[in-house]
Amino acid sequence: MKDETSFAIKEDEKQQQMIKKDLKKRILKLLKEPENRRCSECYSKKRKPKWMALIKAPIDANTETLGVFCCNNCYLYHEQLGPDLCTVKSLKTSEECT
Repeated sequence: MKDETSFAIKEDEKQQQMIKKDLKKRILKLLKEPENRRCSECYSKKRKPKWMALIKAPIDANTETLGVFCCNNCYLYHEQLGPDLCTVKSLKTSEECT
């Protein structure tokens, strides 16, 4: 019984690692698109996105969250919305993005 439980835990950990790896690839792919190479708030070409903000979508939207990329100055606006409306993640560390 213990072997089955430890096997299930290991399989779950592998699955979580695969999900994180896939998500990281998707984020990197999005960052390569021209419209995502600048901050979504100030549109500055000089300020590259360093943060990802996941905003809870309105009730009538077809998705649960909307994502935007922000520079070091503008991410604060999203952070001030609070965790009930917006989650802000650093793009520096891949662990934090997932």
